[in-house]
Amino acid sequence: MFIDFEGIDGSGKGTLIGMLKDRLEGLGRVVVLGKEPGGTPLGELVRSILFHSIKTQNMAPSVCDCLFLADHIQHVETLVKPALAAGSDVISDRYAFSQFAYGTERVVHPMIEAAYRDLIGVVPDVIVLLVGTPEHLLARAQGRTTETHQEGKAWNHADVQARIQDAYLRLLMPYAQTVVVDTDVLPPEALFENYIWPAVEKAGGGGMGVVGQRCDLSEFVAGVLPSPTAARVM
Repeated sequence: MFIDFEGIDGSGKGTLIGMLKDRLEGLGRVVVLGKEPGGTPLGELVRSILFHSIKTQNMAPSVCDCLFLADHIQHVETLVKPALAAGSDVISDRYAFSQFAYGTERVVHPMIEAAYRDLIGVVPDVIVLLVGTPEHLLARAQGRTTETHQEGKAWNHADVQARIQDAYLRLLMPYAQTVVVDTDVLPPEALFENYIWPAVEKAGGGGMGVVGQRCDLSEFVAGVLPSPTAARVM
């Protein structure tokens, strides 16, 4: 099974991913963690360039998108596909969908966007979209003492994060794979038990043996995947 967690900065993906990993491993399943950007040795180097050494603020238009694309391809081909083929569960901290949400706030060359659509790889079985008050979530992200990459982001502003969250909702709400969870209303443990774990169980049909689907993102956005409804938890 392939589960993707999406959301703006500070939405609490890491905490909930850890809970899901522990639950699946407690059931005897093998879990592989992914991340975009990051998640592979190449991805970690890309992440360092984006947020630490050069930083996105200092990049010419579309340069960061080229790096994000390289990271995504490496992630799909060397981590996601092999793990699913081996029968493991993959949990990713962001995936290609983040490019289309965050990309609304910068100039992206159409050839890069087209490449993303052509090279999406595997569509997740469950997409958990975490939402909340952008000002609160960004303050949480900026207040982290164990991470220093936030200042390297050109989109490190609450109004920008609010627009990115709106873009996420427009992109992902129409599809049955998506579970939208408001992180403002309950603590992480309650969100996990009441909304995220039931969605994972349902997608797995009880036995949780579903393998991620291959689909071009342009087809995904066009509604090729079934049941254009999403569970919205607000």
